[in-house]
Amino acid sequence: MKRFISTSSTVVLAIGLVFTGILASCLVARAQAPAPAPVGVQRVKFTSGNNYLILEFLNDDLVHFELSALGPGPDPASPLFTTPQVFKTDYAGPNSFTQSGVGGNTLDTADMKVVVDTGSLCVTATDKTKSLVLTTLCPLNLAQAWKGLSIAPGGMQNVYGLGEQFIQWGNPNGDWTVSGRQQRTPGDNFGNQMIGFGGGADGNAQIPVMYAVGANNANYALFLDQIEKQSWDFSGNPWNVQMWGDQIRGYLLTGKDLPTLRQAYMDLVGRPPVPPKKMFGLWVSEFGFQQGAI
Repeated sequence: MKRFISTSSTVVLAIGLVFTGILASCLVARAQAPAPAPVGVQRVKFTSGNNYLILEFLNDDLVHFELSALGPGPDPASPLFTTPQVFKTDYAGPNSFTQSGVGGNTLDTADMKVVVDTGSLCVTATDKTKSLVLTTLCPLNLAQAWKGLSIAPGGMQNVYGLGEQFIQWGNPNGDWTVSGRQQRTPGDNFGNQMIGFGGGADGNAQIPVMYAVGANNANYALFLDQIEKQSWDFSGNPWNVQMWGDQIRGYLLTGKDLPTLRQAYMDLVGRPPVPPKKMFGLWVSEFGFQQGAI
């Protein structure tokens, strides 16, 4: 009897081990299941009269666009033009992509939905991971030399980025929606300039990436790949940006939070190479010590 119980226990234990092994194998297989392969960069073109819009989906949360009144515009089979501001151009495309709606005006990736008004060429972007409409971008004076975009604030409450411009002495707040600093103006006719401020010459350097932020991690980034000077205005509704140039080109980025957006932006424009600290040698500054101190 004792032997029978021992043998039965061994059988039960063996069956349990086999079951555990099968379960573990299933879990490992599930954990190691390959991610869906990207479907390649997707480009879609819309025209309205002489105006055209090309959307180039580079991954699930990054779309590149070109907008102009000088139609018919380039062939959407070719990559959109980029300036030297852009470093990464070898994106593999989104993991999924569908085109639906009237005239194919609704474009979906795994993370983003873009709906185009085929008459006005306005673009409404939604972050599908948050079920959140981010903004609507519309052409502004597109047939004029000084042209731009209107930007619907939606649920966004704060705006950061756009380079440096000193406006209010003693206030480090970088939010462009704060009363008194709602216009980001160029330093001169070329966009960058050392200007007088607080008794010194401070930089007005144009870095055309805007981070829009709202409650509960509502956010997106808009990077304009333009080398001409730009003027941004956040005092009204909608916001707007205006610039020179025959075409308006830019990137709309979505992400779970600001650090994610920052990383995606740096992937796009590249990171400056920095040598190891020891290569800078010994630096001594009058601001780095007190006279008479040991």
